[in-house]
Amino acid sequence: MSETTSLTKNISDGHHTFGELYQQRTALFCALCNLLPDISWKSKQHFDEKNDPMFNGDFIAGINTPDGVVTFHIKLEYWDSFKIPELERAPQYDGYSGENALTRIFSISCH
Repeated sequence: MSETTSLTKNISDGHHTFGELYQQRTALFCALCNLLPDISWKSKQHFDEKNDPMFNGDFIAGINTPDGVVTFHIKLEYWDSFKIPELERAPQYDGYSGENALTRIFSISCH
């Protein structure tokens, strides 16, 4: 782990560090995927691995929501926790923004 990564993980809002929030996001996304295995997936390769290689030590997990795909890069240590279908390659990234991700996640059950 680089010094910059280590420093970033320890930045806090006074209640939580970035590292803690990323761990919580991983746990929550894992729970959501495992509750919705028919629309969830995981892959160790991006759609175009030649021009967009996977981050070292990560995999990608996603949910196909009614409004589009939402994905997160997850550390490989959590691979077995995601009890969802494995794809050879992730679907092609459609350029969605952080705001789009929220809308898409809410589209699952918050209409």
